[in-house]
Parts: sequence; structure tokens; C-alpha cells
Amino acid sequence: CDWLLCNSKVWNPPPSCSDYKLSGTGDCWCRLASLVNNLEKFQEHYKLVLNEPDESDPSLRQQLKLPEDSMFSGFTPIIGYELKPTFISTTSDRVLSELTHRVNCILFFGTEFLCGTEPPVFKLHKTDTGASEYISVVETASPKDDSEDEEMCFESWINEENDLKSRPSEDKSVSELQAKPISNEIQKLLSRKEELEQKQRNEE
Repeated sequence: CDWLLCNSKVWNPPPSCSDYKLSGTGDCWCRLASLVNNLEKFQEHYKLVLNEPDESDPSLRQQLKLPEDSMFSGFTPIIGYELKPTFISTTSDRVLSELTHRVNCILFFGTEFLCGTEPPVFKLHKTDTGASEYISVVETASPKDDSEDEEMCFESWINEENDLKSRPSEDKSVSELQAKPISNEIQKLLSRKEELEQKQRNEE
């Protein structure tokens, strides 16, 4: 979250999920929205609230600093990001306070920053049951677009294979070395193409 907060000009507006391929289905922004929604429920259920100190007596307060913040201190990509000091009571459970602070940081990023930045990445949405949840407003690829991308990828592999076969015999050993690493990928694409063709035949 720290890098995203201090480098918003680099990633916002976020690239469409149709512009790059991810392993598995879905996209990172929807998954992040799901995480934020679950953390909100988690925070409410376990009543995660920092035990703030008595300001009138400085001896009864201690600064809360996460181990990962200390570890990344001076890390160049976030060197310009200044963390606001957080203080808790000396009687607080430090481990629980660290967990609460982490949840608070992620929720601030998801519920306030991503909703208020321009252009917004999240928005608060009312479900059919009347409950509120955060959803991504970043453009996503449709299933049809995914299928077209796979078809194009498959055709690209086939063209490369044909180019390798058409080269002179002295390039044979080089071609074999180049073809071996992608054989598994081609097999997956062939299997996927057969599945898509079978699905299309069933729909017709």
C-alpha cells in the first residue's frame, strides 16, 4: 500500500486488465476490493481498535512501528513517503495493536484513497440485499475478449513453429532448442482451443 500511495502518478489511471494477462481468472482490482470488504467485516467482528494513549501523560504512551516499516526504511521506491507516527498505550497488547494497524492501513487505502483518487478505482456499491460493499470500476476484459486473446496467442505459436520448420537444415539444432521450452505451452493452447471449439459446437 505504501508504494501505491506515494506513486499514484505511476499506476493511476490503472491499466485495463485486458491489456495484460494474469495467471488464473479475475483481475487484481476486483480481488483487492474483495480483500477490503472481508477486512472490514473482520475488523468489525473482532472489534479491532487501537488503544490510544492518554495525551496528558507522555510516559503512558509508546510509538507503534511495524517491523516491515523498519525493514523497508530507506527503500528507494518509497523513500519519499513519510509515515505518520502512531502511538498506543503502554498497557496495550503490542501484537494485537500491530495487526490492527495493518488492517487500518489497508482499509484506509481501499475505502478512502482508492475511492477519492482521480480517476477513482473503487466505489461503494449497494447489493440487492441492501448491504454495502466496495467494487472495482477499472475496465475489465469480457470472456469473449479472453477467448480472442487465447486464439491470437495460439495462432502466434503456430506461426512461430511454421517459421522454425521452414528454416534451412543447418538451423535445425537451434530450432529444436528454441522449440523445446515452449512445447508444454503449445500443448496447453491446443487443449484450450479444443475446449473452446467444443463449447461453440454445443452452443450451436
